[in-house]
Amino acid sequence: MFQLNILKQIMIFLLKGFQFRKEHLYTRPDLDDLMDDPVYQHYVKLDKKRAVKEKKRADDEKKRADKTESLLDDERKKSEIYRKKLLALGVNL
Repeated sequence: MFQLNILKQIMIFLLKGFQFRKEHLYTRPDLDDLMDDPVYQHYVKLDKKRAVKEKKRADDEKKRADKTESLLDDERKKSEIYRKKLLALGVNL
């Protein structure tokens, strides 16, 4: 009980907003495991979270660019087919 009172005092006076799960004081889980826990999400590995978000954003952007490039390549191929058909008909662009 005394230990719990000390923890409450620390939370109230020194670390406003700081939260933790009592069992984690004993089990000491890995920080990567705590990163997405709602209790810890505001202060555990914020730099890693930002890096993960940035990587996901970059990956999504690359996928969009690749898809756009693929669509553009398809349109170029169609354009070349129609150009050849027009040349066969004697139309020179």
